[in-house]
Amino acid sequence: MSAPAAVVATYNRIKAALLENYPELADDAETLTDTLDGLHAGQDMVARLVRQSIEDKASVSALKELEATYAGRRSRLSARSEHQRDAAFDLMEALGERKITRPEFTLSISKGRSSVVISNPDILPNEYWRRPSPEPDKTKIGDALAAGQDVPGATLSNSPEKLTVRIK
Repeated sequence: MSAPAAVVATYNRIKAALLENYPELADDAETLTDTLDGLHAGQDMVARLVRQSIEDKASVSALKELEATYAGRRSRLSARSEHQRDAAFDLMEALGERKITRPEFTLSISKGRSSVVISNPDILPNEYWRRPSPEPDKTKIGDALAAGQDVPGATLSNSPEKLTVRIK
């Protein structure tokens, strides 16, 4: 049972006991309420619950604002990280370095992964389309092209080199 439910249950037990022992209180709602409040501090508990609810709602609003702030920060840091990697790659190429080893990491320029380029989807054979929504199945096309098969309307891209950072 939750804390508020326990408070309500206790309040109802006290109220029932009062009405059983003092049936005249059933006709005097004000005296019954004052007596219950004095015995149980019910109104104070209600006020405390509402105050906590207001504070929790304010915390939720503050957290939403922080989440938006952190999402923006995460996005900026991610973009900065990519720009730094791109700059390191460009500088390594300019220096003619294919590999750099430091105590905390090893950098190497390696061949990137080829990707499928759909140059003309109109002539792509049916076997290379996914169902139910017709779209080219690039995995299947890539496998066929890598195996040396000709797939009309598709080729493998010349993969650009990429920077690999190993930390372990």
